[in-house]
Amino acid sequence: MRERSRYHRALLPVTTNRTVLTALVALLMMQAPPRSASAEDVLALYVDPALALDVEGLRAGLAADLGYEVTFADEGAARLSIASREGGAELRYEDDGAARVRRVELPADPAEAGATLVLIGANLVRDPTDQLVGAAPEAAPAVPEPPREEVAPETPEPPVPSFAVQNPFRLSLGILAGAASTRSGVSGYWYLGLDLMGTVHPNISIGITRLSFGFGFSSVESFIFSLQGTPTLEVSAFVDPHVQAYGQIGVALQGRAQTAFREGYFQVAPFVGGGVRFWANDWITIGLEIGLDVVATDAFLMGEVELPQGSVAGSGALNVGFHF
Repeated sequence: MRERSRYHRALLPVTTNRTVLTALVALLMMQAPPRSASAEDVLALYVDPALALDVEGLRAGLAADLGYEVTFADEGAARLSIASREGGAELRYEDDGAARVRRVELPADPAEAGATLVLIGANLVRDPTDQLVGAAPEAAPAVPEPPREEVAPETPEPPVPSFAVQNPFRLSLGILAGAASTRSGVSGYWYLGLDLMGTVHPNISIGITRLSFGFGFSSVESFIFSLQGTPTLEVSAFVDPHVQAYGQIGVALQGRAQTAFREGYFQVAPFVGGGVRFWANDWITIGLEIGLDVVATDAFLMGEVELPQGSVAGSGALNVGFHF
């Protein structure tokens, strides 16, 4: 800049034609390198020592590019500061209270890194809106990733055991009513029955059902008494937490008391049935069921009705169960 000024002083006395002088000044203004908005002849520069660059070469490069003197200054007094940042550098230029900042990635080679800083630094001083041609793209500020929360694998909750497993023993009382086909026609009967069952598997129970005391009257044999019960195997499944469907199979066994004309004896009637049990809570149920008995021996007493061998008796029952 000072050499150009001396050139001006040497030329002006010789040039007396006003038109030529005006054209020459305009030509020199077009050829002069752009300046910053401050128009100062000295640029104060600070370079972070952590960059480990040739700072003298960087200063000289900026002076040559800008066309005026560049001197070193402390960080607080510098107008152009170059600070080290992770993966690159940050350039900050103070222009009359307004700061312009650029952040760039730097090549690994120190010489190339210095050349990059000269190019971008001079550009930042001249014009903040100028786009660099061929310069390395500026790196976006690194945003640290939030720490990943380690999520423990979900442990599936164990299935809740059914009511039948929680309270495996059942005592229920029911009223049974039915009809039987005999040689003389269809006869109806009813009686009260007691069930004693235990759950040995979530879907399997065993015990005695339809435990009852029977009696009847015959004009020939007078009063007839019996005690019966049905060893039963039950298979069930819950179609809802409060609804249990089940099927049963067993053999009704009956002991008959001695009468005036007959010795006491033992009777058998195979049984099959099924139903639905509704759980009001975990220890009370209401059941609806149907069953079918086939008399296998010479007779079987159902309530007050004596059924001969081969008779088929169908029944329905309503019972209330207590579970514990």
